Amino acid sequence: MAVQIQHRRGTAAAWTSANTVLAEGEIGFENDTNFIKIGDGTTAWTSLAYSSVVGAVTTATIDNDAVTNSKLANMTTKTYKGRTAGTTGDPEDVAVATLKTDLSLGNVDNTTDANKPVSTDQQTALDLKSNIASPTFTGTPAAPTASAATNTTQLATTAFVRTEVSNLVASAPGALDTLNELALALGSDANFSTTVTNSLALKANIAGPTFTGVASGATAAEGTKTTQFASTAFVGVALESDQNILAVQIFS
Repeated sequence: MAVQIQHRRGTAAAWTSANTVLAEGEIGFENDTNFIKIGDGTTAWTSLAYSSVVGAVTTATIDNDAVTNSKLANMTTKTYKGRTAGTTGDPEDVAVATLKTDLSLGNVDNTTDANKPVSTDQQTALDLKSNIASPTFTGTPAAPTASAATNTTQLATTAFVRTEVSNLVASAPGALDTLNELALALGSDANFSTTVTNSLALKANIAGPTFTGVASGATAAEGTKTTQFASTAFVGVALESDQNILAVQIFS
């Protein structure tokens, strides 16, 4: 009759919960991970290392997803698994500073934005830019020309200004197409409207005029008989002439 040997077994969680101390040489088997530990008679399960595998291990003998983070050895804080040595071998804990150098990131620092350095090329490019607030331009700045009659905060180009001036002048004669010419035509009078109004107030209407003071005008020729005004001089001459005619008639 064949002899059957069974070792102590249980899930990884069960072993951890019990935290058993295996006798020296006693084997404990995790039936959900297929890992074993061999006791030394004094070390509790959670402090006991898993038994190393005898013989070569190939990818074919490792189950998919069997190697998890919890199965890796404890890593030093702020290190990464890798290998910086020039030869092949086991993974190493690589420090952040070493990793930055290996990845050509030695100039990358955990610096605040306000204290980050600006490269020479970046500064040169920035020097060619103008501020958004109250910019000062050099050279000959250009911008899109706004449509005629635009009345917004859009920048006005020289082309826009010339168009607006041309539209303002329109078909004015050459002698009156500048502000200076218009000013001279108005007698350079800043109160031209008041002056004209006052001048008109001193004029009589054409229809039914009423004069004040001593109205005068040209004296019509003797014998005129039209709608022309008769001055006192004309009346005097006419009366004298009529008197002479009357006298001649009386004494003839």
